Amino acid sequence: MKQVNLNRLYDLAGNKALELEEGFYTLRKLLEKNFNLMVFLENSLIPKEQKKKLLKDLLKSPPKFLIELINLLIDEELEKEIIKLSHEFSELVSKKQKIKLVEVTTAFPLEDSEKKGIESLLKEKSLLRLQLDPSLLGGFKLKVAGGLSLDASLKGKLNKLREDLINA
Repeated sequence: MKQVNLNRLYDLAGNKALELEEGFYTLRKLLEKNFNLMVFLENSLIPKEQKKKLLKDLLKSPPKFLIELINLLIDEELEKEIIKLSHEFSELVSKKQKIKLVEVTTAFPLEDSEKKGIESLLKEKSLLRLQLDPSLLGGFKLKVAGGLSLDASLKGKLNKLREDLINA
């Protein structure tokens, strides 16, 4: 299988590395939420130009560098690797720029004071990515690039209680 040198990609992106990472993250979330889109991309019978056009149209104002990267991945038939590469690139950017990339999922939009509270919990320079998921009922979930995660949602607590009752 062909390899992508993410360190080289980071170097090529230069001062646009975080912007590229944010676009790559947006693409990853889009693919993770849309199984049919992933199937479309992985289908070798669909012309590459059609795949490129669809992704460019789906992403709102994507950075030019991201479009070039997507086109390269499609040309090299690495569509199946986009999600994995995006995760790895996020971890690399986080490490090299000494910034925590944190996905925060809540049932309701956060107030500025709540965002500041989460940032103070992290005790490091952070970039919060806010997601809404009404099924959480309340509380929040944190996921830090590199693997650390915390579920402080009401849904998570109810699921844990259910598991404890089942296993009691």
